[in-house]
Amino acid sequence: MIFRAYRTTSSVSLLVLSGLAPVDLVIAREAAFTNVISFGVSTHCFGRSWEPLYEVPPCNLLHPANKSIPISLEENWGTDKTEFQIFTDATVQKLIRELTASAFCVFCHGFIHHKWWAKLDDNNSVFQAEMVALRVDRP
Repeated sequence: MIFRAYRTTSSVSLLVLSGLAPVDLVIAREAAFTNVISFGVSTHCFGRSWEPLYEVPPCNLLHPANKSIPISLEENWGTDKTEFQIFTDATVQKLIRELTASAFCVFCHGFIHHKWWAKLDDNNSVFQAEMVALRVDRP
């Protein structure tokens, strides 16, 4: 558990604690893989040499935007609409002035049963705002 360190905990530390790789390492790995697969260039990354002769390209190298994934505006939450469904959100906007807000919405039988939102102090982080929304939706 992380206590009283929401604002001072680095993003990299939180990624490692959650089991995710830091974004700069993921980008370096993907760039090396792309150099080998797409361009046929030998690459050395993270102590490993990747050669085009040994790497097998994936079936499809299309960008996800070019795969013609059907887009539907119909509600498809994957659960029965007789159950309660709770959605939370938090946001930090830093355009003109810093604004941190938190919200949640409860659906029952496909209709809004309850909704709540609040503006938090300007010094709060988006992580703290999300925690507030999760805490408020529980009795």
